[in-house]
Amino acid sequence: MSWLSARTKAGLCTGDRRPVRGIANLSKIALLVLFLAALAFRLYLATVPGYEDDTTHFKWWTRLVTQEGLSQAYSGTYPQTYAIYPPLMMFFLKAVGHLYQGLFSSSFALDAPQLGFMIKGLGIVFELLTWVVIFIWVRKWKGPRTAALAALGFALNPAIIFDVAYWGQPDTIHSFFLLLSVLLLADRRPAVAWASLAAAAFVKPQAWVFLPLAASVTLWQYGPKGLVRGAAAGAGVSLALVAPFLLHGTFAQLMTLPREIYGAMPVLSANAHNIWWLYTQGPPMLPDDGRVWLLGQRNTGLLLLAVFYGYSLWRLRGRLEQSHILATAAFLGFIFFMLPTRVHENHSFMLFPLLAVAMAGDTRLRWIFGVLSLTFLANLALHDPPLAARLWTDAAAPYWQPLQVANSLVNTVVLVAWGVVLAVGTGGDQAGKEAAVPGSIPT
Repeated sequence: MSWLSARTKAGLCTGDRRPVRGIANLSKIALLVLFLAALAFRLYLATVPGYEDDTTHFKWWTRLVTQEGLSQAYSGTYPQTYAIYPPLMMFFLKAVGHLYQGLFSSSFALDAPQLGFMIKGLGIVFELLTWVVIFIWVRKWKGPRTAALAALGFALNPAIIFDVAYWGQPDTIHSFFLLLSVLLLADRRPAVAWASLAAAAFVKPQAWVFLPLAASVTLWQYGPKGLVRGAAAGAGVSLALVAPFLLHGTFAQLMTLPREIYGAMPVLSANAHNIWWLYTQGPPMLPDDGRVWLLGQRNTGLLLLAVFYGYSLWRLRGRLEQSHILATAAFLGFIFFMLPTRVHENHSFMLFPLLAVAMAGDTRLRWIFGVLSLTFLANLALHDPPLAARLWTDAAAPYWQPLQVANSLVNTVVLVAWGVVLAVGTGGDQAGKEAAVPGSIPT
């Protein structure tokens, strides 16, 4: 009898576990299906023309570095024979160009649909890598359920899909390296973090805005020697990336790039719904050579950025836990979008991978992630040329500009609210958990 009872209990216990395992397996399958659906939708959108002016530029630059070599990327005249992206981005385009030339068009036809698809595909590849990094990091830090939510929040984000798969903007590339840099910085691996930051900046220069953050955190954690080691690692990556220009005697041409990038659109707001769009009530492309009281508009934006940046670092010092570093980095990405002049509508992209991880440690950031996802999508959609062509009717015209200004106002409210969150300190559910479950990318 006791033997039968024991067998019965064992069977019941086994039966109790099977439904749990079944539910877990179904959850994994559902998660995989969602990610595959997100990928499939992106691949479909990659066949759509998207933002054709920018896509045309990327095609020209891909042909330029494929046929003439990387060292000639800045030897001609913008836009056809002078690229306004840094060398690492040109290296990736060169790889795409050689693949396209070998598989589809030895003469490098610019009008073939495969070329546009492959250029968009480059951004999608780095988007997939970003999903993986977000999931692995948050799973080690907070567990699989939170990791799935964080990764899906990024993968299913309509604004991210719009920017990368539809418009074809390569924002995922520098954002991927930037995310790695901040995560490695939070994981106390400053040399690799600086190397990754240099890679991000050599894809898109907006990443340089995080240099003071990397320098401050490294100095606070490791002192001057650690700062020198980190800077040396970043300098090593930078030297490797400029080596082709040094070897071919075109380094002086490369040095014209910062001026060309900064001077490409000297306007208050290049369609970015930030404080300057709110300030001007949305007239397109006004130059930033005016004044705000005693200061020029451009210097006012830079001063505001410096003040908010200094405030962020002041709040971070002495609180160098992972969640605080991540939350501060995401906030810095947002103030870069909101405060300086000459910012474009897609320049807020780089805050979203950071925020996807940061909100796993501070649940209050989830509403910021949600609201900014909506305003980012609205910012892109309200300046999408095909959409504007279809909707810019006499009946819609009175509402178009107010919608843009309202979107800028919402972003400004979020800026103030996020500053308050930063002032009271990051909170949420991270207290007491980081030490027990440290986040770390496996090496």
